[in-house]
Amino acid sequence: MLGTIIRKEIQNSILSFRFAVVLALLIVLVPVTTFILTNDYVKKVYEYSSRRQGIEDYLKNYAHFNRLGGVVQPSQPPLPAMTLVRGISSEFNLDDFDDDPLPVMFPLLDLVFVVTILLSLAALIFSYDAVSGEKEDGTLKLMLANDVPRARILMGKIAGGTLTLFIPFLVSMFLGLLIVLVNPRVAWAGANWSALGLLLLGSAV
Repeated sequence: MLGTIIRKEIQNSILSFRFAVVLALLIVLVPVTTFILTNDYVKKVYEYSSRRQGIEDYLKNYAHFNRLGGVVQPSQPPLPAMTLVRGISSEFNLDDFDDDPLPVMFPLLDLVFVVTILLSLAALIFSYDAVSGEKEDGTLKLMLANDVPRARILMGKIAGGTLTLFIPFLVSMFLGLLIVLVNPRVAWAGANWSALGLLLLGSAV
């Protein structure tokens, strides 16, 4: 019975207008955001390479390596995951984070903004009438008449709504990831797949 409730919830959500709106929004927003972040990442990689080359030229021409080689600390190269998530920049004052974390966490659009703001709003839109809609249609009485526990009905609706919400999210993520992978200047290695898996796991939670 739980599987029937989940399938019914998914079918009703997919055929609704709000699902089409969320799907269209994510299909447009996530690839565009990924494209912008990918260009920013490529720019940072170029700046990092130029900066490293400048340091190496200085050490080679003007300084003895034994004197300054251990003093000059190597800078951290940009991470390919920055094509999906911006992270917190060192330019922000983290002392202000406790007072108002939103400008620090969401300065511009990225995957974090999509998951925490847009998908949370979409979850509310999908679930606000999950039970009341069944009551108005008269199907809630039929389910309860079949001796289905209320907890099982709620579990089925939560599972069905969550799976429905992941359909547009995964489709948009696939399109965004294609933009990253087709860019020859993005070195997407095995560790980045692990990071992507953790991001998706965190998004699911």
